[in-house]
Amino acid sequence: MSRTRPILAALAIAATALGLAGCGAIKPGSSNPTPGTWTPPSSSASSSTSSSASTPTSAQVNIGDETVIGYFGQTTTAACEAGKGLNITGANNTLTITGACDKVTVSGFSNTVTFDELKTQVTVTGYGNKLTYKSGDPKVNNYGSNNTIQKAS
Repeated sequence: MSRTRPILAALAIAATALGLAGCGAIKPGSSNPTPGTWTPPSSSASSSTSSSASTPTSAQVNIGDETVIGYFGQTTTAACEAGKGLNITGANNTLTITGACDKVTVSGFSNTVTFDELKTQVTVTGYGNKLTYKSGDPKVNNYGSNNTIQKAS
């Protein structure tokens, strides 16, 4: 049961994040709106601006002794909390994780993650993830394909 909770939490975060990624506003009266286009409200009916850039999505939740974070299309920095495991899920991210991490799980695809320190264990699932750590000697479990886990030289 203890392994099931983090997995369910990660799936819930991923589903929520993917749902939020598709949210947007459609300008009244427009036909065939472009997905991902957002038109902010304006004080004047004649002025209108829109942006078609996609919005990166993220979520974080603490479950017992584990922090679960979901990222999609992000370049960001996060920190390991003392005494907590870290579970990262997502896709197409470039992440820098500061601090000393005891137990880490990374799932998803096309993530590039750099850690200050991996102390005890790292588990990687998914495809095409690249993990680099500066110090530590963790036990490595690679259950995905085309993943690389290496100590920085």
